[in-house]
Amino acid sequence: MEVVQTYDYELISKLNEEVQELHRQLYPEYFKEYNYEEVKQFFKQVMTKAAVVRECLEEIGCAVEVEDIVHIRAYTGNNHEFAEWDYDVHQVEFYFECRLAGAQTPNNGRNPDDNQVGVEWIEIDRLHEKKFTQGTYRADRK
Repeated sequence: MEVVQTYDYELISKLNEEVQELHRQLYPEYFKEYNYEEVKQFFKQVMTKAAVVRECLEEIGCAVEVEDIVHIRAYTGNNHEFAEWDYDVHQVEFYFECRLAGAQTPNNGRNPDDNQVGVEWIEIDRLHEKKFTQGTYRADRK
């Protein structure tokens, strides 16, 4: 299997159908039936550089210059060290390389995420020094 980077929100939306339907069957109180047009609109919004700029303004109070996407991570809580309370969490995270636009200091912006406790701007060549993902993979989970 070849893994490729894509910004094709229509393709990503189609590939999401099986995942969403599985979640709907397992957790019907949280997931509705797959709707291609709604899912396509969602991915169209989040897969743009403008969306990254908007999120950074809201969550870190800074304007940024957005470069390329550098990593996509699917987090399945049941497979990680926090499985006891994250067993039903599945999220897809998009990591973009960004630069601060001008002399700014990142902080909790005007609309941070509910559980956001702080902000740290990390130079891309120092990412290896940080644990910025949610936990360690549990080999005993399938």
